[in-house]
Amino acid sequence: FLIKDLCKRFEEALQVEQRAIQKATHQNRRSLTTSDSSTKNDLSSIEKRNNHALKCIQIETQLIYANLEAFVYILSSLGNIQYKVSSDLLDIWKSFSNKTSELGQTYINKTSLQKANAPGIKK
Repeated sequence: FLIKDLCKRFEEALQVEQRAIQKATHQNRRSLTTSDSSTKNDLSSIEKRNNHALKCIQIETQLIYANLEAFVYILSSLGNIQYKVSSDLLDIWKSFSNKTSELGQTYINKTSLQKANAPGIKK
C-alpha cells in the first residue's frame, strides 16, 4: 500500500516535470532570444529535482522496510490483546448469564411454591 503510494506520487511528479520540460522546449522554440545557458539551467534544475525525488522515494522505501517488522509485531500484539480482552469479556457475560438464569429459576420456584401454598388457589 505504502510503496504503491510512493510510486504513484513519483509518477505524478514525473508527469509534472515532463510537462515543464515540454513547456520550456516549446517556449524556447518560439522565442529566439532565449539563450542556451538558460535552457541548460532549466534542464539542470529539473534533473536535480528528479534526482531529489528519487532519493526521497529511496529513503521512504528504506524507512518502510526498516519498520515493517516492528509494525507486524505491534499489529500482532494488538490482535492478541483484543482476543484476550474479548475472551475475558465472554467469560464475564457467560458468568452473568448463569447467575441471571439461577436467579430467574429461584424466583420461578419461589413463586410456584407461594402459589401452591396460597389459600383458595387450586389448580
